[in-house]
Amino acid sequence: NLISTGLGVDISMACLEASSLNAVRSDVSNRARFVLSNWFENINEKFDLIVFDWDGTLVDSADSIVFSLQGAARDLGVTEPSNEEARYVIGLGLNEAIRNLFPSLSSQKLNVISDRYRHHYLTQNKKISLYKGASDVIKALHAKSFLLAVATGKSRAGLNRSFKSSGLGSFFHASRCADET
Repeated sequence: NLISTGLGVDISMACLEASSLNAVRSDVSNRARFVLSNWFENINEKFDLIVFDWDGTLVDSADSIVFSLQGAARDLGVTEPSNEEARYVIGLGLNEAIRNLFPSLSSQKLNVISDRYRHHYLTQNKKISLYKGASDVIKALHAKSFLLAVATGKSRAGLNRSFKSSGLGSFFHASRCADET
């Protein structure tokens, strides 16, 4: 049995620290390594596959996610999560994020909040953009014949919309979404 290992690469020390903490929480820190770099400076290893998250990694969607979570709460008349609380659940699948933020609500109300979140998020779609340089990195890695994938907390429909609007869908060989696990 082969045991997979991972390398986390970012230009932000804060992001690497958060990723390292997540690796500890997920009990995979012994198989993960983190490097402060971009993909073209301090990375010399060969990879079978490079996996990207979508929101917060390639796309600057945090403000839209926070706005949408808070708007959904307002629509139902429940306490809005703070900006910090809403940002904390970014990266989780929508259902898991909603349950985390509103643990006392019934399943029926959680479903309504999820629907309202989607409504608000779709109104923000045009405000969401790729981080500067993200498209260039994906295209350069693809041109060097790296296999690229996305693993995301987005739904399949949401990722497909994002692939289409960004023009990057054809550069990824595989993707996995929260509603597929």
